[in-house]
Amino acid sequence: MADLSIVKYGRIDAIFNNAGIMPTAPLAENRKQEWKAMLDVNIMGVLNGISAVLPIMQKQHSGKIITTSSVAGHVVYPEFIMKRIESGYNKILQTLSSA
Repeated sequence: MADLSIVKYGRIDAIFNNAGIMPTAPLAENRKQEWKAMLDVNIMGVLNGISAVLPIMQKQHSGKIITTSSVAGHVVYPEFIMKRIESGYNKILQTLSSA
C-alpha cells in the first residue's frame, strides 16, 4: 500500500493505524491462540504500518504516524490481558516520537 501511494501521489503525509481485537475469555482459560491473534493484530499491525511508511517519511523529512488505542489500553480489566498489550504499543510510539 505504501508503494502504491508513492507511485500514485509521490509521497506519504500520514498513516492512521487503527485495528484491534480483544479476546474476552478469562486468562485462566488459557486461550493462547486468541492471545497470539491479539498480539499479531494489535502489536504487529502497528509495527507493520510504521515500518511501511517510516523510511519514506524519513527520506521526505516529514510525515505523521497516528495510532489509536481503545479504552481497554487505559483501564484495568482484571481478567483481560488487553491493557498490557495496548500499553506496549503506546510505549513503541513514545520511543518512535523521541527518536
